[in-house]
Amino acid sequence: MTALDLARRFDFSERGQRYAVGWGLTHDIASWPLSHTIEPAFSVITGVSARSLRAAILLGSDEVPERYHLAPVLRDLDIDPSALVSLFDPDGFPADEELALFKQVVRSPLTPDTLEGIWRCGGVFDVPVTHPHDVVGALVRHRRTACLDGRRMPTVLEFWRSKSDIYHRFINREDVILWESAWAVSLQRCYSGVSLADSLELSEEELISAVQRLGLPPTSRVVRYKEPQEYIINGALDALPPEPPLSELWRVLRRKPIGTTHE
Repeated sequence: MTALDLARRFDFSERGQRYAVGWGLTHDIASWPLSHTIEPAFSVITGVSARSLRAAILLGSDEVPERYHLAPVLRDLDIDPSALVSLFDPDGFPADEELALFKQVVRSPLTPDTLEGIWRCGGVFDVPVTHPHDVVGALVRHRRTACLDGRRMPTVLEFWRSKSDIYHRFINREDVILWESAWAVSLQRCYSGVSLADSLELSEEELISAVQRLGLPPTSRVVRYKEPQEYIINGALDALPPEPPLSELWRVLRRKPIGTTHE
């Protein structure tokens, strides 16, 4: 598991490793069946984003059924649910040194889920991708700062080029974007008015059958969980220090909306 490999790489305590594993296991805990393909549909139908749904599950909020509450389980594992939720918050850093270090990584271009997800995509699409273990091996800890060993920059650049290739050739292809959008539109029509609790009980088989019955509508608009992105390498490598903090990598490993619009 990449998050645990990272925690061990940074010489985390057993407690810090538990939080890293907790983050890895709960990162996608709020994904509906069929994951990101139908996330836009159910976010609109239920009025709940995947991010807020994840927090509700982890904290045990009343808006989700009690059987989905993970707070008691997390406390039994000596994990503070609120501290775990804070690792997913885009703002702020924990006072705890190990959690702050881990959050620096998950807010960088080299998150554990990115490393593993792109590597798995490479296997599906037959695109060579640097193994997550090799990228994690390029990361170094300097007290309270997560950095990159500048000598291992070629490994990171190779990974980013593969990610760019996969997004360009497969994930952000126009026909793929519109096909995913058609699924989201179809499911939004099929399940309009469904409650959050009921939406969480739906199976992939039910969703697929519903779309097969209704059919995929023609669509010329993007309905996606996030705007299509392109991934590029900025020519600012020489401006980086020998062991740059991971936050500075956004100056080189860039992402930006591709600006796809449909009328």
